[in-house]
Amino acid sequence: MEILTAALFLVPLSLMDKQWIPKWSIRVPLLLTTAAVIFRIIAFWSGDSSDAHVVGYLPADSTGLSRILHVFDGPNGLMLGLLWGYTIGIATSRPNRNSRRWYTLCWITFLLFGVDSAAFSNIGSSGLTNAPSVLDANSLIYPFLGFTISAIVIPTYVEFDSSSNLRIIAAISCTILLFDVSSEPIAWVFICLFIHQLSSKRIHKLRGVATKNRWLGLLVVFYSSIIFLTIAVFWIISQDNSELFWSSRYALGWVFLCGCVGSLMPLVGFDSKPRPEVWGFLTGIILAPALLPNTHLMETTLLPILLLSISMPIIATLPEYRRNMTQKQRLLEWFSLTILVLIVMSLYQYIDLSLIAIILFTPFFIRTAISDDEEE
Repeated sequence: MEILTAALFLVPLSLMDKQWIPKWSIRVPLLLTTAAVIFRIIAFWSGDSSDAHVVGYLPADSTGLSRILHVFDGPNGLMLGLLWGYTIGIATSRPNRNSRRWYTLCWITFLLFGVDSAAFSNIGSSGLTNAPSVLDANSLIYPFLGFTISAIVIPTYVEFDSSSNLRIIAAISCTILLFDVSSEPIAWVFICLFIHQLSSKRIHKLRGVATKNRWLGLLVVFYSSIIFLTIAVFWIISQDNSELFWSSRYALGWVFLCGCVGSLMPLVGFDSKPRPEVWGFLTGIILAPALLPNTHLMETTLLPILLLSISMPIIATLPEYRRNMTQKQRLLEWFSLTILVLIVMSLYQYIDLSLIAIILFTPFFIRTAISDDEEE
C-alpha cells in the first residue's frame, strides 16, 4: 500500500507538461502499479495470512498457480487491475498537455476514491477463509477497461473535433461498459462529457454564434440548471423517501459550486469553445460527482446531470437573438425538451442508467449517418 500512496503524489508530477521533466517520466505510473501488482502476486502465491486482502479473498484450499488467479478479486483488487491497465495505456500513448490533465484527474479519482487503503494493510496472522472466492469475468476485464480509458477514451475526448464517428462510438462504448460493471463516477463523467460535446457541436453547426443576448442564454442555463437539478433530485429521492431530500443539500451544493467555478474558466484561458461560459458551467457540473463521489446522495444527481448535458446547449440558444428563429419554434423546442426529460425521468425506475445513456446517444449517430448519405 505504501507504493500506491507514493504513486498518488508522484504520478501527477510525472504527468506534468514541463520542459524540466524527462520524457521517460510518462512510464513512472506503470512502474509503480506493476510493483504493486507484483507484491500482490507474491502475497497470494505464499498465502500470506497477515495480509488483509489475501485473508479476505483467497480460499484456504487453493495452492500454487490457482492463487494467482485471485489477485484481482474483491473491490480493491478490481481497482488495482483497473489502475494497472490504465497506466499501461498511459505508457504506450503520446499525450499532449490536455491529455496529461485528464490523465492526472482520472488517476487521482481512481486511486483516491476507488481504493480502500485498509484492504492492503497488514493484520495479525489469521486463517484463510474456507468459503470459495468466485472469479468472474469482471476480474479479468478490469485491466482491459483501464487500458481503454487512457488509450482510447481520453485521447478521443481531447481530439473530439478531429475524431471519426467510429472512434467516438468506441470511446463511448468503453465508458458505458466501465460504468456498467463498476459504477465508477469518472466513467459517468466521460459519458456526460461526450454527450455534451455531441449536443454542443450539433447545435453550433446548425445555428452558429448569436450576435446579441448571449448573456441571456447563460442566465437561462444557470437558473434552469439549478431549478431542474433540485426538482429532479427531489423526484428521484421521493420514489423511496421524500424526507431524505434535505440530506441531499450537500450533494446539490457541491454540484452548483463546481458549476459556478467552471463558468469562470474562460478567465484563465479556456475560451476556445463556443459560449465558453455555458461550456465551463456545464463542465463543472459534470465533473462534480467524480471530484467528491462519496458525498451522501450524490448518486441521485447522475441522471439529471446527463439530461442537462444534452439539453442545455440547445436551451442556451433559445433566448438569444436569432433572426431565423420564430417564437413558435422556440416554444416548440422548449416544450419538446420538457417532454423528453419527463419521459426519461419516468423510465429511471425501470431502466438502468447505462441503457438510458445508450438510448440518448443513438439519435446523434443515426442523424449523422442520414446526413452523410444525403451528401453523397
